[in-house]
Amino acid sequence: MPRLLIQRPVLSIGDTDLFSVDLSRRLDSAETLTSPTVIEVDEDGDAITGGELTIADVAVSTVAYNDENNYDANGNATTVGIGKAVQFTVSTSQTLPGVKYALLTVNSTGGSIARTLERMIKIEFK
Repeated sequence: MPRLLIQRPVLSIGDTDLFSVDLSRRLDSAETLTSPTVIEVDEDGDAITGGELTIADVAVSTVAYNDENNYDANGNATTVGIGKAVQFTVSTSQTLPGVKYALLTVNSTGGSIARTLERMIKIEFK
């Protein structure tokens, strides 16, 4: 089963929002992500066919950004470097509040030793 991330984003029904999943802590300094995929899954991490989510624009981060979900010892948002996060947009056809979903990101890495990192993130629409 993939590692479950702490992030628990909440979106408003009708929103299409950008998500960034920071994997920099699992990457060596010269290592970057390549070929990310994001799919809707059940609680066990198994793919859901014909789910209620629309996931689009899946890509590796092309600019550094401040991660408002992670802070350093001084209380500042940490900076995520280029190629260290997978980013994508998500929306839902669901119209009832409180529905929770799970997403699985599968990310290959570029470096001297190629690896695959799988992470699950849970989101909710209200």
